[in-house]
Amino acid sequence: LVHEHPEKGNQNRVYVQVHNRGPLPASNVTVKVVTAGASAGLPDLPADFWSAWPNSAGDANWTPVGAPQTIAALEPLRPTVLQCDWTPGATADNHSCMLVVIDSPSDPVPASTKAVFDIAQLVTTEKRAGLKNLHLVNLLPSAIQPLPLHLHASRLREGRYRLLIPPVAAEALRIDLLFSKTLSKRFPAAKLPKGLKATRLPAKDLETLKDYVLKQELRRDDAWKEFLKLYDTTRQFSVDARSKGVDLPLVLKAGAQERIVLLARTGTLRATRGAALAKMTVVQATDRGTEVGGSTFVFRPAPRS
Repeated sequence: LVHEHPEKGNQNRVYVQVHNRGPLPASNVTVKVVTAGASAGLPDLPADFWSAWPNSAGDANWTPVGAPQTIAALEPLRPTVLQCDWTPGATADNHSCMLVVIDSPSDPVPASTKAVFDIAQLVTTEKRAGLKNLHLVNLLPSAIQPLPLHLHASRLREGRYRLLIPPVAAEALRIDLLFSKTLSKRFPAAKLPKGLKATRLPAKDLETLKDYVLKQELRRDDAWKEFLKLYDTTRQFSVDARSKGVDLPLVLKAGAQERIVLLARTGTLRATRGAALAKMTVVQATDRGTEVGGSTFVFRPAPRS
């Protein structure tokens, strides 16, 4: 199976491969898949995720991918592959993170885990949970493609975070950034973090962005108005290619989020036979350096139809 970029408004297929690493067969294995917009630090699970297991309908951040499925018998060393049909809505983000959680009477999710809603804690301590934060970006030539990225704080705590943004050096590809208006205000020109540069966003580039949102993403005019309301479109930021990256300080209230947009700018793209032009991993960490999440973007020329 080859990982492909999902298409909004069309039915996509999600495949989950489930393994039994124990010595005995597992019976009635429940598999649930949920999705959220591409994020560095992901939002907490829905409040009823565990109490309504496996039938939580999600919340403003998390959406179920199809109905929960059950594997009647899962043999040791014989993985089972499940298929889920998924149709992202027209207003969904172009790129999503996916979480899968499994449970069975043979090896149930512990009661201690059912008190965990923080995704970073869940996927690093619970063998029955898995997360996909890999995003394939199909690039069009001579275009500007916006890639929203969410930065969440857990409902249980507020605090100081760091966003680690690497430089990207690739022929015919440049990555710039738009910050939300609230985030942009925290970084006046005289107080930019080391390695971060700010320049004016040209009016023609803003029009190119508008065309992409309305024509390529087929969004309505009110979506563009919301974009202008949310993001500072007077200036764009970039990471100095000579630097080791940018360490961007963040302060987030409990359960709150910030947003940035990666602007993937392209020139003339050469055929690469499926090879990637570049890869970029954005990591969110606490101010003490503990990683709470991240997203990896793999940039490649769009396949020819």
